[in-house]
Amino acid sequence: MAALIDPAQAKESASIESGAAGQLLRFWIDNRLKVIIVLARAEGSRYASFEHDYIQAMTQQALVHLPLTHPDFDDSKIFRFVFNARLADTVKGIVSILETFDQEQDIRDAFALGWTYHFAGISAVIMQCRRGGEL
Repeated sequence: MAALIDPAQAKESASIESGAAGQLLRFWIDNRLKVIIVLARAEGSRYASFEHDYIQAMTQQALVHLPLTHPDFDDSKIFRFVFNARLADTVKGIVSILETFDQEQDIRDAFALGWTYHFAGISAVIMQCRRGGEL
């Protein structure tokens, strides 16, 4: 998350194949069924809160790093709502890709295309939430 919101790392962040994102993708591929279970099928288990906890951790990480990388960022209740909702959608997308595809290249291609959409959207939301910006 920190790399995604840092303009200095924009080029690396634009690819799901490199850096920390690439490592995470490798983990998701190698542990596809486990990731599906822990992110979407853990009701009644000790991992039942993992999806919620993951989203909250990503939100907190963003809220710590955004003011450092975007000094004019305006942390508002609207931003927090939209950002949290988009992260929840992202988790659903991760699960959907891993449920739909079982071949590594298909998974990589689906994440790459989805990441293009996600990266552009979150970048636009962050830019829109600058002090003095209009919503």
